[in-house]
Amino acid sequence: MVSRERACQAIGLLGVRRCARHRLVELGVIPVLVELFRVGDSTAKLVAGNSLGVILSHVDYIGEGDNESEDVTADVFCDLSDYKHSIPVVISSGAIPILVNLLSDGNVEVRERVSGAIAKLSYDEADRVALADVGAVPLMIDVLHDESEVAEELRDITKEADINFSEDPSLREKISVAIDDLSFQRMEMIRLHGSKEQMVRSFRRMSIEQLTWELGP
Repeated sequence: MVSRERACQAIGLLGVRRCARHRLVELGVIPVLVELFRVGDSTAKLVAGNSLGVILSHVDYIGEGDNESEDVTADVFCDLSDYKHSIPVVISSGAIPILVNLLSDGNVEVRERVSGAIAKLSYDEADRVALADVGAVPLMIDVLHDESEVAEELRDITKEADINFSEDPSLREKISVAIDDLSFQRMEMIRLHGSKEQMVRSFRRMSIEQLTWELGP
């Protein structure tokens, strides 16, 4: 474990250099760091978290319009969003504004991966607040307005996050504009209708089972 910690420290130091950051991502260090952050002891998690923070807080090269960099960065966020232990790193590293920016500027494939990461992060209260603070909700609502075939899967992914935002009472004021949006209201109606249908089916199944039990063999 000590050797892993030293390797993480070395990666973090290399990540300070701009020219090395992209290469580190290409070599696949992010999933390795995330895994160590997930399963390591407290010291290993601290070192891995610091290294992740160094790399993520300096991924400003995506602002240069490099599609390859956007793809790589989207994959990084998807990896991180899979692990609940990485949430503090995602917030403290300043990664969320970059994530939201990708949702606005990336191509459809990048936006799908980024939307998936946002959907996963939206289950955590602190992440929801951070996402709302940098304007993620209006962008997610904009996705619902895109009725093109290529954006169909993107819309489905986005709905998951939109629902999580709408059910958070602490964000009611911040997302008030979104709640008034017709697309959002339509999505909520469909969701509520589906919930009611599921409830009816559950009651019907319970009634049948109860009747069968009362009648006996």
